[in-house]
Amino acid sequence: PNLTLPLKGRGRRKRSAGLDSTLTFPLNAREYSGYLFARSLNKFYFALIVMAMLFTFASASSATEAKPFSFALMGDVPYHDGEVMDVERMLGEISAENNAFVVHIVDFKSGSSRCTDELFFHRQQLFNQSVHPFIFVPGDNEWTDCSRKSAGAYVAIERLAKLRELFFADNQTLGRNKMTLQRQSDDPLFVNYRENVRWSHENVLFATLNIPGGNNNIGNGPTNEAEAQVRNSANAAWVK
Repeated sequence: PNLTLPLKGRGRRKRSAGLDSTLTFPLNAREYSGYLFARSLNKFYFALIVMAMLFTFASASSATEAKPFSFALMGDVPYHDGEVMDVERMLGEISAENNAFVVHIVDFKSGSSRCTDELFFHRQQLFNQSVHPFIFVPGDNEWTDCSRKSAGAYVAIERLAKLRELFFADNQTLGRNKMTLQRQSDDPLFVNYRENVRWSHENVLFATLNIPGGNNNIGNGPTNEAEAQVRNSANAAWVK
């Protein structure tokens, strides 16, 4: 699959590690949209590594060579209301291209902003503007960080339950054009883990896991420790 993303910078040319593209800075409007979803480079490169592992596995396990295709990868947006219009513009540009699907790799808000039902609903509606099937992967900013006072002092597990209700209600993706997903919750042993999904495209297998950054909900008291332990077992089962 083709994946070309711009990186952050000012007034110079910069070559992205492992990618063939180069960019001239300062960024134009389209490239700025790219910068928004490449803002967290450690998370971004981790996602690329995971995707590469999946591609390698799929290539090795399938006798049929996958046809070339493109998809869009984004994350860490919008962090605040000032970025919502940028994300809407970016989704419009992505929707005008021949992408198979769009994946949001965690964090549709900052870790310190409030984790309200209203904000969650707004983000769901925002992602549903995508013409292509849209897959959202939850991160620490959406639930484990919600216990912070600045984020509203919520119970983290309750916020995860709300995410599951809004973003993973059935076996369809978000977006205007849906795609059917296989959810781990289809297995009676793992009925709670609707956010863990798998899908395939052109003989390439994709999968998501709920392993939020920071501390993976570890070290936040006995209840959260127990949640993390059970969820980690579910994640391990999902990749077997």
